[in-house]
Amino acid sequence: MTEVRCGFSVSEKRKKIWKVELDLLDRFRQICEKHGLRYYASNGTLLGAVRHQGFVPWDDDLDVMMPRADYEKLVEIARRELEDPYVMHVPDSGGIYFRNYARIRNRDTTALCRPDFGRDTCQGIFIDIFPMDCRPGAWLKWAVQRIFIYALHTMLTLYVYGDMPADASKGKAAIKRVLRKFLVFFWNGPEGYGRLARLHEEWRKKYNGEPGADYYVVTHNKNIYEYRSEWFSGYEDYPFEDGKVRVPKGFDDILKRLYGDYGKFPPAEEIGVHHHIFFDPDRPYTEYAGRITREEAARAENNY
Repeated sequence: MTEVRCGFSVSEKRKKIWKVELDLLDRFRQICEKHGLRYYASNGTLLGAVRHQGFVPWDDDLDVMMPRADYEKLVEIARRELEDPYVMHVPDSGGIYFRNYARIRNRDTTALCRPDFGRDTCQGIFIDIFPMDCRPGAWLKWAVQRIFIYALHTMLTLYVYGDMPADASKGKAAIKRVLRKFLVFFWNGPEGYGRLARLHEEWRKKYNGEPGADYYVVTHNKNIYEYRSEWFSGYEDYPFEDGKVRVPKGFDDILKRLYGDYGKFPPAEEIGVHHHIFFDPDRPYTEYAGRITREEAARAENNY
């Protein structure tokens, strides 16, 4: 049954997608609490917890962030402890998939994203897990680090997705393909991709461990958000739909940095569109392999 929240109609299908994501969040939280790992609601999930006590009605995913040390422990533990249909998804060494963060997915569902469509990689519904790294105090070191992070992220994205048909112009698509061929040649195939990915991560972690250093988080679109370390000196469990999520002590400062006056709703024309994803909470992504084209999936995006 459709439910109206804040003037927005939440469909039954959207609720099913949320249910899968909440189950993933619950499994993630169980692992974190069992092993004493730090984590916090992030981005739209943090906004939803504070402003709506659940999902932002027009949102379609869940985001959390973790200090790098806890993030790396989670990746190792989740690979051992997660059982089917759950899977920990991280950038692989073969150059098939690239995000600069991890995802926990449900194999029995479908979330087809444009960049990953047709690739031999898990494409179930997911939650995003962002690592929190430390930035240096000196502005020049931080400027240099940002440049390298951005450049390496761009190169990795081109390496993996540069052969995709561009959504923009044919000229842009051609440029991407040429650059990708150069990168693949220069970095010597999958092994080169692995070296490139490790270099990217090394620059991300370059100043981790500095006493009192502030945090930063890099999102999928290469935005870099900076957070004061004292904002994470404590936390509180906030209600989130029928469960709970961990909200950092400095949530007000974080949300103001991300959204400005976060008490205000966005303009009506921006409500309802978040990601470009084809969702099916009832069928596994493997059922769509070879049965649906990229164009058909694109036309069915935001189909909830």
